[in-house]
Amino acid sequence: MEGSRSNTRTLAASAGIETKSSGNSITSISHLTGAPMAKTGESIATGPASSMDRRVLIVIELMASEVWRSFTVDLLAQKVNLSSSRLHHLFKAQTGTTPAQYLRTLRLRRAKELLETSFLNVKQIIASVGVNDRSHFEREFKKTYGVTPTQCRGRCLPGGDA
Repeated sequence: MEGSRSNTRTLAASAGIETKSSGNSITSISHLTGAPMAKTGESIATGPASSMDRRVLIVIELMASEVWRSFTVDLLAQKVNLSSSRLHHLFKAQTGTTPAQYLRTLRLRRAKELLETSFLNVKQIIASVGVNDRSHFEREFKKTYGVTPTQCRGRCLPGGDA
């Protein structure tokens, strides 16, 4: 198992990602694999982070560390030395969702977190998670969480506004 963690750190370093290991899993990304899916509320991952393919873990960490960035499957595949189609297949098999859907879920989760914990306005939050179309984002947010970003802010922060 130690060789696997070492290989993961090596691959992560070559992709420009810093990882931390502890015990039998990579701790810097283990919290990401339990992210709820946007539509179903199911877990994205099918198992613990340590059982996932290290290349998928690297892609997840890259997306999570730069959630505002516009990623293509081609770019992500290049980072882990896979073809785009192979990464797409492997990622979906490991997580139950596509890389694009996973990134969308990460963005929604980050936006919700910022709405609940910061005093940034909705426009600033949308920009900070890499979304260009506010109306599309608000529709996806409401579909996922049952409230608009402004309503979420109003529930979480006293005096919160858009």
